Amino acid sequence: MPFRFGTIYLDSCKASQAIADHRAELCQALDRIRDAAEWGVKLYCDADVLCPRIEAESDSIRQLHGLLEQASPGARFFLQKKYAKALDGETAAMITSAVARIRQSLKSCACESAEVEVQPAAVHGRPTEMVMNAAYLVAEGSLAKFQQAIAALQGEFAVHGFDHELTSPWPPHHFVSARQEGIADAATPDQ
Repeated sequence: MPFRFGTIYLDSCKASQAIADHRAELCQALDRIRDAAEWGVKLYCDADVLCPRIEAESDSIRQLHGLLEQASPGARFFLQKKYAKALDGETAAMITSAVARIRQSLKSCACESAEVEVQPAAVHGRPTEMVMNAAYLVAEGSLAKFQQAIAALQGEFAVHGFDHELTSPWPPHHFVSARQEGIADAATPDQ
């Protein structure tokens, strides 16, 4: 059923009543997700791989590095700060660009997409930073194309320290509309 994740009715009569009361919305929601499943895509970034790539590929970073090597000890202090700030900026820009490109590529293979909150390392358990967490509603007929797109993106971005995690199909709970959330909100403890 297209209810928000964790929706609970305390008895079958209340659940049946909610379904009867909202039949039209539920039928519309079921039609929307028919023959589709939710796929989770998480993107991680290893800064220990990305930063050296940026240092090697960025003209402005290489130029700053050259100035840093030739600078006097007094000037080196200020140039080091400028270098670190520039590297942080280019790293952030690369991550933003990669996430945008990946989202756009995957969105073209899916019926719908939803952003999900990025998890801290304490939750996801990886040594690298999660930089994207998204859910995609993928029709059965588009699944192979979606998985090929993930594989192609992984091949393209792995060299820069990005790693994708594709989680198996889930019920499409991220694709419950505000109207269906009202149905789920009817499931309160006093019901």
